[in-house]
Order: sequence, then C-alpha cells, then structure tokens
Amino acid sequence: MIQRTATRIEARPIDHADHSWQRLLSESVTTPDALLRRLDLDPTTWLHGADKGHRLFPIRVPEPYLSRIARGDPDDPLLRQVLPFSSEAETYPGFVSDPLQESGSMPATGLIRKYDSRALLMVTGQCAINCRYCFRRHFPYEDHRLSPEDRAQALKALSDDTRINEVIFSGGDPLVANDRLLSAWLRHWQPSHTSAG
Repeated sequence: MIQRTATRIEARPIDHADHSWQRLLSESVTTPDALLRRLDLDPTTWLHGADKGHRLFPIRVPEPYLSRIARGDPDDPLLRQVLPFSSEAETYPGFVSDPLQESGSMPATGLIRKYDSRALLMVTGQCAINCRYCFRRHFPYEDHRLSPEDRAQALKALSDDTRINEVIFSGGDPLVANDRLLSAWLRHWQPSHTSAG
C-alpha cells in the first residue's frame, strides 16, 4: 500500500484592507518554475513539460487558489487545473482549437453572433486564473482588443439589430474588467426596441 505524504497548505485568511482583488491578481504566480517551487514539486520531473505547455497558454495562479493546493502532490486536482503539461501540444483526430466555432461568427471586433437574438461581447481576454481546460485558450484575444472605435462599432451593431434581446459579457472573465468600463457598456447598450413577453 502506498501512503501519500503530501501536506495541504492551510488557506490563509485574506486581509482585504491590504489586498484588493486587483493586487492579488497582479501578484499571481505566472511561471512554471515558481509554481513548482511553491508547491515543493521536483522541477527535474515537471519543469520541461510545464514549460512546453506554458508557452502555448501561460500560467496564472492567484495566491488564494495556490494556498489550497496540496504541497508535494502532483495529483492534487486543484494543481491539475493549473499545471501545464507537454501533452497539451499534441493533436488528436476530431479535436479542434475552436470547439465553440466562434471564429466564423464575429461580424465586428469583440462581438460574437451565433444566434439571432443573442450576442456575446468579448469584454476582456484576462481571467483571474488560467485553467488548462479553457475552451478559449486559442482565441485570438490580441486581435479583439476593443479600441474606442471598436466599442462604438460594437454598440452600434448591438443597438441597430432589432432581433437582439440579450447581450452576454464574456472573455476571459468580464468581472476582471474595470467597473467603469462595465458600467459604460451597460449604460450605452440600449436596444432600439422592446420585446413583449
């Protein structure tokens, strides 16, 4: 019988007076070496594969999440959500990099239209944590950063289409965007129609 010797790190309470969520995100672990060192995992075993996966989709692990991962346990499920592997570079028949088929449904920068009455707005490409299973890990966020002109174009497209009755803020995680930006989107998107029940 194999006995595990991994120890779980006690989650430390966050002092919200000193640590805003923005500061916590800015202090996230963002390299494979730092992640392995913090969790007492042998870099000679894990670093090569982690570096390879990290180059495809970078690591981002905030401290509150990191503090809940068991030290020294490569099979901890929380670790498996964030630790890259070289196998991420492999291709498999039937698997695609755009599983939601969004690339052909973007009439304007940052705007995805797959359904008549619903639009999805890519508010940001940032997330608080980069999950290895992310279905948008290959999304070209750099091509869909919204300039003021892009915002105006997206808002016009949303307001002009009388079929739209739902706009979904997405990304990345739209809640990591600036509150003022989110408020501006909410204020300015005014559908040019009303829908009766």
